[in-house]
Amino acid sequence: MVDSYDNYSWDDSDADYSTANGVTSSTGGSAGARGSASTAVSIRRLLATDAEGTYFIYNAADWDGLSALVTEGNTFSGKTVKLTVDISVSAMVGSSRTNSFRGIFDGQGHTLTFTIGTASDRYVEYNCAPFRYVNGATIQNLKVTGHIYSRGWYTGGLVSNSDGTTTITNCHVATVIHDKDTQGLGLHAGIVAWQNGPLSITGCTFTGRLLTANYSCLCGGFVCWSNKNAISITNSLYAPDTNIPLAQDENDYVDGYTFVQADNPAITNSYYT
Repeated sequence: MVDSYDNYSWDDSDADYSTANGVTSSTGGSAGARGSASTAVSIRRLLATDAEGTYFIYNAADWDGLSALVTEGNTFSGKTVKLTVDISVSAMVGSSRTNSFRGIFDGQGHTLTFTIGTASDRYVEYNCAPFRYVNGATIQNLKVTGHIYSRGWYTGGLVSNSDGTTTITNCHVATVIHDKDTQGLGLHAGIVAWQNGPLSITGCTFTGRLLTANYSCLCGGFVCWSNKNAISITNSLYAPDTNIPLAQDENDYVDGYTFVQADNPAITNSYYT
C-alpha cells in the first residue's frame, strides 16, 4: 500500500584511462598556496579528464583518489565528476566542512556500493556517508547501496553533512544503516543526515532500511536534522524494505519522521509505504 505524503512522526512501540575519446590525465590543479578552494595542497592521485574539464571515475581506486583530493583541499568547485561503472568502495568524500565536495557528481545511472564497518567493528566517528561533507554540491543520477555499521551520530545513506545550496536529483538509495549508538540517539537519515543550507531533493527514493541495536531515535526517512534551513522534496518515494533481514539484536527505528525529522519541509507529490 502506498500512502500520500505526510511528515508526522512514526512510532512503532575497471576500465583503464583512455585517450580514444579525448580523455587524458590531469592533476585537477597544481599545488599552490593554502586557502585556494580549487587547488590541492598536494596531489596524490591523478584523475582522467576530457577537453571540457569533466573528471571521470573508472574504478574504486579513482573514487579513493577523489576522496584524497578533496581531503587535500581540492573541492572540485565548478567542476563535474562522472561515474562510468558500478563500483564498491569504503572511502568517504569530504573530510571536513572546509574540505568538502563542492562540484557536480553525475552517477550516470551507475551503482555505488558503499560499505563501512561490521557488526563487531563499527565506524565510531560522527558523520558517515559516501559523501561525508558537501557544500553547494549537485549529486545526480546515482544509485547507492551497501551497509553502514555506525556508533556515532549523523549517518546518511548518501550525504552526512550538507552546507550551502545542495541539489540531489534522481538518486536512489538502498543502503542499510545499522546503528548501535551508546547514547540512544541516532540522528541518521536515508539520504542526508545533517542539513546546514538550502536543500532540494527531486525524483529520489529510499528503499533501504534504518536499523538499531538499541533504542536509537530522532531519525528521518530522507533528512534527519534541517537546522531550520529551507528544504524541498519533490516526486520522491520513501519505501523502506522490511524484507531486508535483521541481525539478532536489531530492530527498526521506533521514533522519527517519515521524510524530515525537524522543521516544516516543502514536500510535493511524494509518497511513502
